[in-house]
Amino acid sequence: MTKPPIRHLRVVEPSARPVIHDAAAFETRAGDRTLFAASDPSLLVFIDFTAIAEAEFLSLLVSSRPKIVIDARAAPRFDVGNLNRKLVFSMFKDVGSSYFDLGAMVGTAALRSIASDADQISSIVQTNVFRGQSQVEGPVAIILEKAAATVDFIDRFAASIDHVSRSGWTTLKVPVVKNHSGLGQRSVVFISHATPNDNPFAQWLATQLSLSGYEVWTDFDRLGGGELFWDTIEDVIRNKAAKVVVAASRLAQTRSGVLDEVSLAITMERTLGLDNFVVPLRIDDMPHSEFRANLLRKNIIDFNENWASGLAALLKTFEEDRVPADAVDSALNVGKLIHERLRTRKAVVEKADPVSINWLHIRRWPPAVHAVSLSTPAHRVGAVARTVSVPHVPYEGMLLSFSPAAHFSAELGGIGVSQSGSVATGEFLSGRWNQHPSLKPHLARRIIANLVRQAWELTAQNRKLSRFDLASGASAWFFADNVLEGNKSAFIDRNGKKRSRALVGFSRKRKVYWHFAAEIRPLANDPTTLVVKPHVIFTEDGINPLESAAKMHALRRGFCKSWWNDRWRDLIAAFLSWLAEDEGELKLGVGSGEISYSASMMALECPVSPDENDDMAEPDDAILDEDDPEIDEEELGYSLALASQGEGE
Repeated sequence: MTKPPIRHLRVVEPSARPVIHDAAAFETRAGDRTLFAASDPSLLVFIDFTAIAEAEFLSLLVSSRPKIVIDARAAPRFDVGNLNRKLVFSMFKDVGSSYFDLGAMVGTAALRSIASDADQISSIVQTNVFRGQSQVEGPVAIILEKAAATVDFIDRFAASIDHVSRSGWTTLKVPVVKNHSGLGQRSVVFISHATPNDNPFAQWLATQLSLSGYEVWTDFDRLGGGELFWDTIEDVIRNKAAKVVVAASRLAQTRSGVLDEVSLAITMERTLGLDNFVVPLRIDDMPHSEFRANLLRKNIIDFNENWASGLAALLKTFEEDRVPADAVDSALNVGKLIHERLRTRKAVVEKADPVSINWLHIRRWPPAVHAVSLSTPAHRVGAVARTVSVPHVPYEGMLLSFSPAAHFSAELGGIGVSQSGSVATGEFLSGRWNQHPSLKPHLARRIIANLVRQAWELTAQNRKLSRFDLASGASAWFFADNVLEGNKSAFIDRNGKKRSRALVGFSRKRKVYWHFAAEIRPLANDPTTLVVKPHVIFTEDGINPLESAAKMHALRRGFCKSWWNDRWRDLIAAFLSWLAEDEGELKLGVGSGEISYSASMMALECPVSPDENDDMAEPDDAILDEDDPEIDEEELGYSLALASQGEGE
């Protein structure tokens, strides 16, 4: 009797099935182009077949249904995953695509020699595929050699055949590689908004972002109009923008200018493969469901409820996406914003006006950053480290700090502490630490910024300041009543005059104490600069902030309505003077040693000044708070320029 054969089980991979999208999802809406717009005849898709996945390629064919497929590879192959030439050509037939092999037309060797030359490839396509047609309708898909799948090739090719499209080509590169490093030399934050209705928000946001170190471009001061104006906008979005921020109000969604800017930005986002290139902001009570489709699919940051919390979320996004920020360049940008904003007013004169920016620059770092190891299981390092008051940041199972291991030993008692390495602070900030090659410059800057933040909070606690948690998640620090002698602090102004300011006061009419509070944090991506943001906190007992956020907000709006920029400038200067203890330096303790920043705000000069003879340039006496003991005649002639130092006669 014959023994039956042994039958083995084997895994059979099912054939890949294309992802079928609902055709309705690809209908073109007014002012909106979807990712694959089947009804959009201007879609020009560039495919890097060496990088695309099987399912993504099939989904592309089914969803976009290209009328023309042009293969610009010298040796066309379709063996990706379970694909083969027969299956792909069957798909071409099913979706109604006409396939053109350029190598078969001009010869493999000739095509290989010009594969990365957009102009020559375009010439072949126009002669052999379009055959001199004056109008060509897409979608058109072009399969490229890997070397040709570049932004330069795509832009040049699209421009060379632009004349055969009725409305110009919308380019898309697939696969879309999500990345942040692709920003390259892009450094500008472009703010798209409805002019002039949403100008106040755009102006505020532009100032806040500039003060955080970002280079900002807005159009509320550039109302020249015409083709040259759009050319400038297009150049910024195409070549300079790192982010396009859309102030998406109800009105903005009806403005053709905003819709054009968003459409171009979405196109660039897909072509370049930039993750979160377009960032929509909800700035009024428009429901999310009413956002246009090309914005609705994105993570919308809500500014409607609270501008401060919205700004915090936006800055966090910029930091995570590594948007370039530079204190020096952005200082000049702040000056430009002031200059351009003043020029939109009639009451200005061509006279330089000194300006103070609420930035403090580094004077001295501690000499080195130390890596400290603890003799405790790795999963316990974080919990143990939280019992230490020394500023530190966990990193790869160690603690990074400006203090050496010996300083930690005193606080950790019986836990063993050892030194795992040290590096000069400047080298650390540059990401050059041979012992830890994985440390990149952007991460090093974030670690140092974290250490600075901890050092400031430790210093504030040691100096008897009280903490108030803001809606944005940051903290502001203030004096309780009578902690500061006389509740005042003296300071020397820019003209060398000794002055003083109350940092705590009591309103008889409102029966509350007001307290000046400072939020101090490192500039985004640049810990060499501290930003000092002023706030006002209210208490009923001089110690504990009001629990009602609504009451706090109402008091702030009413009580501070007559506080012009010069007053905020002086309050910051008085606060910093007290912190510096007349030494001109803000010293932040880090355990063993200290970080030193200048205690004087950065000085700039605005080329124009408000006209002091014009009614717009002076506060209205009628709105001054009658029971505010700080109001006096000396203040009434101050310039209204942002944080201006120019004083009235």
